[in-house]
Amino acid sequence: MTTAYDTDSADWLPPAPTPRRRTPAADDADHPLLAPLAEAQDAVARLEASVAAASVSVTEGLRARVAFREAVGWLGHSGVGSRYV
Repeated sequence: MTTAYDTDSADWLPPAPTPRRRTPAADDADHPLLAPLAEAQDAVARLEASVAAASVSVTEGLRARVAFREAVGWLGHSGVGSRYV
């Protein structure tokens, strides 16, 4: 007995959906999320510059602290109790 998985043909697969074109977003310089995004990007750039100037041990400590805070945030979001949340 042969199954559809045994054949080399892809005839049993459903046809792929055709992609839909989305209309481009309006070129709006006053979008309400644009200013917070620019501020966050500026903060990340400043943090990266200060990390580049720091020693290797300080850089590893900053990365560990950020990873720890991210993990605690995800645990708190998922409802797992933690004393650090």
